[in-house]
Amino acid sequence: MTKKITDSALTFEEYKKLVSANLTVLSHYPNNCAFFDYTRTDLARKAYKLYKKRKLVPKLLTKGYLSCAILPTDISDMSIEQFKALRGLYGDALTRLRLIDDNFFKHLKNATLENVLNTGGACAIESTDTKILNTFRNKKRPDLIIPYIKEIAKATPTWSQITGALVAMRGVNVMYDETYPWYLRFEQYGITGAEKLVKQIYDGIYSAVVRYAKLQNPESTVIRIPFTDLNLENDGSLRELYELYKENIRSIGLDKKNKSVFIYNSDLNKKMWVEYTYRGPRILEKLKGVLQKKYPKVFDTYNINKAALHIRSKQIDHLTIERQDSWLCDIVLNGSSTNNQMKNRKITHLLKMYNKVHGLGLLMWFKDNYSTVPVGFAGMLDFVYEGSMVHEYPRKTLLEDVLQGKAPLQSLTDSVFRPNAANIKKVILFLKKYTYTPKLTVSKDTLSNIDRLISQEKKLLNKINNLNLLLFDFELYNRLWMRYRERVNGKNQLVKQVTINTFYYKNIHGSELFRSLVRRYKYDHLLIPSGKNKDDEWRRKAESSLGSFLSKITITHENQAKIEFSMMFNTDDDVFGDKLYDLVRKEFVIDKDYLNKLKGELADVRNSINSIVTKIEISVPQLELLSNKEPVHILPLADNYFVSFMQQFLFVPSIRTAYIELTVIEQEKGSIKEKEEKITKTCQKVFPIIEKLLLYVFKGGVYPHQERYSV
Repeated sequence: MTKKITDSALTFEEYKKLVSANLTVLSHYPNNCAFFDYTRTDLARKAYKLYKKRKLVPKLLTKGYLSCAILPTDISDMSIEQFKALRGLYGDALTRLRLIDDNFFKHLKNATLENVLNTGGACAIESTDTKILNTFRNKKRPDLIIPYIKEIAKATPTWSQITGALVAMRGVNVMYDETYPWYLRFEQYGITGAEKLVKQIYDGIYSAVVRYAKLQNPESTVIRIPFTDLNLENDGSLRELYELYKENIRSIGLDKKNKSVFIYNSDLNKKMWVEYTYRGPRILEKLKGVLQKKYPKVFDTYNINKAALHIRSKQIDHLTIERQDSWLCDIVLNGSSTNNQMKNRKITHLLKMYNKVHGLGLLMWFKDNYSTVPVGFAGMLDFVYEGSMVHEYPRKTLLEDVLQGKAPLQSLTDSVFRPNAANIKKVILFLKKYTYTPKLTVSKDTLSNIDRLISQEKKLLNKINNLNLLLFDFELYNRLWMRYRERVNGKNQLVKQVTINTFYYKNIHGSELFRSLVRRYKYDHLLIPSGKNKDDEWRRKAESSLGSFLSKITITHENQAKIEFSMMFNTDDDVFGDKLYDLVRKEFVIDKDYLNKLKGELADVRNSINSIVTKIEISVPQLELLSNKEPVHILPLADNYFVSFMQQFLFVPSIRTAYIELTVIEQEKGSIKEKEEKITKTCQKVFPIIEKLLLYVFKGGVYPHQERYSV
C-alpha cells in the first residue's frame, strides 16, 4: 500500500535505455536462461492466446509460458501514461522490473493506484543449494548434507536471497517469513533444532531485505509476516483451494494404485502454503486481516483496508514452474492426452508425486480463473552472471572439487561467486579488480624480465597441474592392481571374474575407456625421468600387456561418474601384473619427488617476481592481474562480475548512467584494450558507491544518503 505517489527522477526514455543496455549484456549468451527470461514475455502471451483459441501450443511457447503472470506485458512496451502510473508506485525501484501480468496491468487502468498491497519472500535454501544437496545424495555422500546446511546457515543471507525477495514500493511492503514449513524440510535433512535455525536464517534475510528496500525506495516500510499467522490450514483455506482445483487433477488421469496422491493430505500439502501466497483466492483478505490485528496503526495510516490487489514481485523464473519441470506447462496448456511415449512415461512418473500433481492441478485451474483472483505479479531481472541466474545453479567446478576432496566444503559458500553475509568484504575486494588495468613505467629490461618470469611461472604451474593429474591416475592404477593381486588365488584356477568399483573415469564409455588409458599410459612415461633398469623394449611389452589386459574389461553398470567393472582374465597375466605393479609403485615415488622439485622452482620464481615488485612498487592488485591468479574479464560485459552488481543498483542515478555508458563503450569500434581502459575508468568512479551500498545492505549502519542519490 502507498500513502501518496512518490517522486522519481527516472524517465521513460531512460528506462528504455536500461532495457536496451540489459539486452546488450544478456544477448552475449542468447541460449542461456537470463536472456530467455528477459525476453520471454512475447512467448508467454502467444502461448496463452493459442490456448484460449483451443489450438495446440508448440513446445517453444509452452517453455516460455508464465503460469503465474498470465498475459504479461513488458514495461518498455507500455504507454507513457502507464509507465508514469507504475513509476508513481515504485519510484526509481522500477528500474528493477521487467514485466507485469494482466491483472496488474488492468488495475493500472481501472483502479486507484495506491490500492495495492506489495509482497515478496525468500527461500531458506535456494535452488542452487537444493541442487547441491541432491548431488550429495545422488553421489552417495550423505555425510556432506548436514555440514553443508550448517555452512549455508552461517552464510545467509546471500545476495540473491536479498535481491530476489521483493521490489519495494513506497509505503507498506510485506515479506513473508517461511520458517514454517521450511524447518520441516531441515528436519528431513537430519538437522536438530531445525525451527530455531531456520528462524535465525529468516532473521538475517529480513534485516537485509529491509535495508535493500530502503535503498530501492527510501520511503518504503517492510513488515515481516510469518506464514503461520495466515492460519491457512486451520481455517480451511488450503482445503478450500483444493476443492477448486481437484477436478483438474482428475482430468490428468486417475490411477487407482496412486489414489492417495490425488486426495487432500495436510501432511503432504506443505508446498501449498507458498502457492497460496501467489494464487490463493482469499490471500488479500487473509493478509489484510493479519495486518489489521498485528499492526493496527500501520493498517490505518496506510489505508490498507482499501487494498484491492495483492502483488507478488519476484524473479521472472519464479513466476512459473521450476525450470527443470517446464515440460509440465505442456500439460497445463495442451492437456495430458498424447501419443508420445516419452511424455506418457513422464506423466506416469508425475502421478506418483503429491506436490507435483497438486501444483499442476492448481496451475490448470488458475489459467482459467486468474481474473477472478485479486492477485497480480511483477517480474524482475535477478542477479545474473555469465548468462545464468546465480540463485539457480551451483558452479560445477567447485562442486566437483568438493566431491573429489580437492576443496573443502566451505568453498561452496565462501566463493566470491556466492556473495553472502560471511564473505561480502572478500567479494568487494574481488570487485575492485574490475576498476583498473595495470599500467607500469619501467625499463625495457625490467619489463622483459617480468614477462619472462610470468611466463616461467605459468609453465611451472601447468606442469604441476599435469603431474597432480598424473599422480591421481597412478594412484588409481595402484588401487586397481592391488585389487587384482588380492583376488587371484593360485594358478590352478584358469579363469577368474573380478568386479572392481573403485575405478573413476568421467564421461568415458566402452572402448573409449581402453583407448584413453593406453594413451594416458604412453603420455605418463614421456613426463617421467627414465628408471635405470627400464629399457624401451620392456616398456613396449608393458604397454602391449596393458592393452591386452584392459581389453578384457567390460562395463556392467554406470551411475553418473562412478563406473563398475567386471574383468575376465587368466593366470597368464600374473607375470605382467607383478611387473606393472612394480612399475607403478616405483614411478609413483619418482613422480612425488619430481613434483616437489617443480614446486620448489615455482617458489623461487615467485620470490624473484616479488623482489622486482618491491623495487618498482607495483601494487598488489596490479601484480595479481599480471599473474594468472584469479584473472577477471572486463569484456564481454556479460562476464564482468562488477556489471552484475551494477544491474542490482540501477535505482541509483549515477550507477544507471554508468551502466548505460558501459554498454555503449562495448559496442564502439576500436581495440579491446582501449575499450577495457574506458570501462575500468567508469567502474572506478562508481566502485566506492557500490562498496558503500553493499556494506550497508549486509552490515547495516548509517543510511548512505550521499551514495544513494549520487548523480
